[in-house]
Amino acid sequence: MDEFDRTNPFGDEFRPDAPTPAPSPPTTPTTPTPTISKTSTPPPAYQEFDDLPPPPLMEETVMPGTSKDETKEETSKRLRTVRRLIAKYGHDPTYKVKSKGSKFYGYDIEKLKEEEYKLETIKAHQEHAEKLLNRKQPLLTQLQEKKSEIETT
Repeated sequence: MDEFDRTNPFGDEFRPDAPTPAPSPPTTPTTPTPTISKTSTPPPAYQEFDDLPPPPLMEETVMPGTSKDETKEETSKRLRTVRRLIAKYGHDPTYKVKSKGSKFYGYDIEKLKEEEYKLETIKAHQEHAEKLLNRKQPLLTQLQEKKSEIETT
């Protein structure tokens, strides 16, 4: 028993000094290729599908808890309301919003905290979208200008 046998218990087929085995012959498919009979009907012409309605257009993704019509100010107002309720009643884990006119009627403190997180996310997305809309130059131009400013200093 040599050192290789002690360190490699898999046998001689994995020996580095073993002869290289002959390549295996290429396999041929065992299933015959199906033949298409001349009596089968051809697929329908493309014009037959023109009666189908066009696919729906992708709509802008809307964050949960908001609508496309909600402005940044409305989101900020809702966020202030939630934060005010949490600050006022956050110490009472059994508190629920009792005002039936409130959008948050029936929410407990835990749900209010979840809503606060959602509204913060929505507000951040709205601010980012506003920045993108207010951008005067393409991003590439801005990057090139900043790069040249850094190189000159």
